Amino acid sequence: MKIDDRQVQQGISEESVLEYLNTTPLFFERNLDVLESIVIPQKNGSVVSLVERQVSALRKKNTTLENQLTSLIERVEVNQKLSEKVRAIILRLLKTSKVRDCLVTFEQFVVEDFAAAEAGVFVFKDGANMDILERVKIDDLTAVGLFGEGQKPVLGPISNEQRETLFGSRQGDNSAVILPMIGSGWYGSVVMVSDDPSRYESDMASDFLEYLGQVIVLIINRALDTSSSESND
Repeated sequence: MKIDDRQVQQGISEESVLEYLNTTPLFFERNLDVLESIVIPQKNGSVVSLVERQVSALRKKNTTLENQLTSLIERVEVNQKLSEKVRAIILRLLKTSKVRDCLVTFEQFVVEDFAAAEAGVFVFKDGANMDILERVKIDDLTAVGLFGEGQKPVLGPISNEQRETLFGSRQGDNSAVILPMIGSGWYGSVVMVSDDPSRYESDMASDFLEYLGQVIVLIINRALDTSSSESND
C-alpha cells in the first residue's frame, strides 16, 4: 500500500504530521527506532538516512553563512576605504576658497581616487546659460538629458552624444553616475564616467552616492558664499 493511500484512509495530511512533530519535539527521542529507520530518497535514485541528510544540510548552511560573512566583511572594508577617501577630499575642499578651485579639485579627486575615466562638476548659477567653468551650455545639457530627475543619482550608460557634449570624447561602452545638485542660487550635476560597463549599474545601491552629492552641494555653497563675500569687500 502506498503512503498516500494510507494517509487518505487514516485521514492524515502532511500538514497535520508537521504540526504534530513541531508541537511534540520529544517524539523522536521517545521513538529512536523510527528515527533510525527513516530514509530520504535522493535525486540520483539513492537513499540516505535522516542523520546523513541533516549533516549535509548543516554543511550547506554553514557554507552559505561563511560566504555571507566573507561578503559582509568585504563590503565593510570597501565602505571604510570610501569613507576615508571622502574624508580626505572634504578636508582638501575646505582649504579652497575659490569656486573654480573647488570644482577642479573635486573632479581630480573623482578621476584619481574613484578610477573614473572622465568626471565633471557642472554648476550653473540661477539664470546663467554657461557653467561656472565655461565648458558647456545649459541648453546643451538639457537637450541630451544630463540633469537627471529630482535629487536621486542616476546610474547606467550614457550615449556617445552625451559624452561628447560633456567631455568632447566618443568612447564605446561605458557606465556613468549623474548626481543632480540643487544649491543656494545654483544647480547642476556631477557626472562620473567609467569605461567599465558594469561599474555603475542601475540596480546598484546609491546611498553612498547620495551622501557624496550632499557633501559636494554643501562645499560648493560654502565656496560661492566665500567668493560673494570677497567680491563685496
